[in-house]
Amino acid sequence: MKYRLSIILIALLSFNVVFAQNKNVARKHFLAGEYVEAKPMFEKLLKRNPRNGELNFWYAVCCYETKDNNPKIREMLEYAASRKIANAYRYLGDLSADSALYIDAAKHYEDFISVCKDDSIKTLYKTKLSDVNRLIRMVNTTERVCVIDSFVVDKKKFLSVYKMG
Repeated sequence: MKYRLSIILIALLSFNVVFAQNKNVARKHFLAGEYVEAKPMFEKLLKRNPRNGELNFWYAVCCYETKDNNPKIREMLEYAASRKIANAYRYLGDLSADSALYIDAAKHYEDFISVCKDDSIKTLYKTKLSDVNRLIRMVNTTERVCVIDSFVVDKKKFLSVYKMG
């Protein structure tokens, strides 16, 4: 009986060591910017531990950086942000800006700037925030112009041809 118990204990401990080694290797690839190599490792680790905020963040960033159209990227980043992972706000802002959700992007950039400690990165994201705010103003002040057909129109009748709205 003691023999079986010791074998089970050794197996469990070795599993934890292998898990930690895989996590460290994947994290090393992630920090080196090798997202393609890190992505499958994080995917396996995330299947074992889906409630880990760091794993959700790392996997979502790998998907974002490799231009993977995984629909759960936003969900994983929001979960990571709820676990107080500061860089999740940064990628949520980038993802929102890429999707033309400028108000969300501005909110996420503001959240990131408030928790960021590196002044050079903070300056970069303040610039991105001002760009997004300009895009918000542009979208709010632009009117839609529908071109019905392409033909020559008299100067006096020009506005009657277009539907403004």
